[in-house]
Amino acid sequence: MIIAYKKKYKDVTWPAIELILQLQVSSGNRLLSRATKIRLHKTLIRPIVAYGAKTLTMTKKEEQALLIFERKIFRRIYGPKYEDGEWKSRTNRELEELSEGENIVKWIKG
Repeated sequence: MIIAYKKKYKDVTWPAIELILQLQVSSGNRLLSRATKIRLHKTLIRPIVAYGAKTLTMTKKEEQALLIFERKIFRRIYGPKYEDGEWKSRTNRELEELSEGENIVKWIKG
């Protein structure tokens, strides 16, 4: 995944990518509230990724990659849900509802 960022988003600095990965790993941390993690995502991760994406014309494949990346972060933030005695991963639709229909591609296209 890091190699893909290096190839596609040359303008994004490596410290920024390292920050994204550190926040992505720490999103499982229980010391920060869910609201704080979402605020970090909206104020740090999204603008850094968008900066690299705005310099290029985005194809459908790149849009899908950004959506997958964002859903991966949201899955880490929101975590699994306990339903009918089982832990289940949240579906894409549930993540979209939790993020109130706002996603990174819509945000970049403004």
